[in-house]
Amino acid sequence: MQKRIALVVLTLVLALLAASCGNETETAAATTTTTTTAATTTTTQATAADTTADLLAAAVTELLTKDTSFGAGHRFTKLFVVGHMDDGTPFTDAELQAVVDAASAFGPVEVIADAELARTESLEPIVPGAAIVTAGPVGGSEDRATVDMALWCGGLCGIWLTYGADLTDAGWTITGPIGPIAVS
Repeated sequence: MQKRIALVVLTLVLALLAASCGNETETAAATTTTTTTAATTTTTQATAADTTADLLAAAVTELLTKDTSFGAGHRFTKLFVVGHMDDGTPFTDAELQAVVDAASAFGPVEVIADAELARTESLEPIVPGAAIVTAGPVGGSEDRATVDMALWCGGLCGIWLTYGADLTDAGWTITGPIGPIAVS
């Protein structure tokens, strides 16, 4: 009897491992123009040139329109954009430009090398009313992706999350946060 139970448990563990391996991600396909509605953020299909840039732009727009506590139409006094992905991977020129362009709809943007450069010892932004945005890394497949995002606006003000995104005929659509979300 114990051998049967052990065999059932082992089978379940192996099935879970196999299922989780099928969810691993690579990188994304192709899009360009970003539009935001009340329900989703989507980019319009264009070329296969730089999908990651388009996905990052859609994620920045989603973060700054839907997942902040500042309300619709809020403009920051300044947005400090960290000039590389959160894991240290450098942005391509197109990726960085896409992030800056998307963020600039919400306030003046300054690209910085490290988030520490934009906050004081007391963890307040060096510019009152400012926020720090980090984007990436990006994972996914040709038609489904994930992108890590963060908005930091003080010692007790910030959000860190991962978005899911699907590539449709209309382009990238941010489907919402997946996994854990941290809010300060």
